[in-house]
Amino acid sequence: FFLTTSKSNQSHTEGYSKQIMKTLIYTLFYYIPIFLGSFVTVTEGKDDMLKGNNTTRNSTMVFGLGPGRTGTESLRLALIELGFGPTYHMREILFQEQGIPTYDDMQQWTEAAMGQEVDWYDLLGKDWGSGCDYPLSVFPEELHAAFPDAKFILTKRPGKGWYKSLTNTICGFSSEKYPNKFLQYLPFEPFRRFSKQTIMLDAVTKYKFAPGIADSWADLCSSEEIAIRALDEWNQKVESGGVVPLDKLFVFELGKHGYRELSEFLGVKEPSTPYPRVNSTNEIKFVIRMMWFAMFVIILGIVLSVGILIFIMKTIVNRRRGSSSSKKID
Repeated sequence: FFLTTSKSNQSHTEGYSKQIMKTLIYTLFYYIPIFLGSFVTVTEGKDDMLKGNNTTRNSTMVFGLGPGRTGTESLRLALIELGFGPTYHMREILFQEQGIPTYDDMQQWTEAAMGQEVDWYDLLGKDWGSGCDYPLSVFPEELHAAFPDAKFILTKRPGKGWYKSLTNTICGFSSEKYPNKFLQYLPFEPFRRFSKQTIMLDAVTKYKFAPGIADSWADLCSSEEIAIRALDEWNQKVESGGVVPLDKLFVFELGKHGYRELSEFLGVKEPSTPYPRVNSTNEIKFVIRMMWFAMFVIILGIVLSVGILIFIMKTIVNRRRGSSSSKKID
């Protein structure tokens, strides 16, 4: 910024003002989003995990049926490693880490939750090799109907631990409380997706994950009793065989299972690398703090931009007035 302004001092005031505004706008809309993105992936070596070591993509679709905070991010990286990538996940809906466009997906998930027709091949089959996490994880019947050869993985963890993790992480990320509610009004990625995310989470929770138990995502976050009941009933529903065939389902228990069991179920070679353990509570909290920080930096930048613009305009007006006064005296 200072380099730019020092060069601009050699031109007239009008050129100087344009250069300052160009630099400020570029900073706000380019550098800050990149700065934010650098903190979204907070696990060392995760970029390599997203690529995976298995270059052969399997033709069988694989879907995770556990909600967020049941090891879904670790499962995503594991599926990519096993050759079932790219893997759909809430992170892809918000941040497009694999570079596949997902901006309109939240609207489609909302419509699907409310019983409207969705082109599942266009949403998932065309670009993705697998998927897990909310909202995809609560559509087992639809996914099985659309992809009858698909295999399913239910990630499980104890209800109390799940609720504690939920409230310490993604409940805060998706909350309508200050300062999160302001993020959705920022006019660039990923912030402009947040207003749609809240609508989607409410619809998916009410109609698919916890019908008759929770009317909104906030209900899950505000009551341990409601959240644990919803999780237990969801797991029972999936494990009963009423939504997907039991011979196509593997129940993956966190802390107990790893690559060996997962590879055996999917019929692929077990990797030599350890099963990924990522997206801890502290990592997610860090991401949330950085998003808040980025929001404050952006707002501060906008305020400074407006202030500088006003100062420049006043300077231009005063110089023109001074020039006019000089001509009249002459």
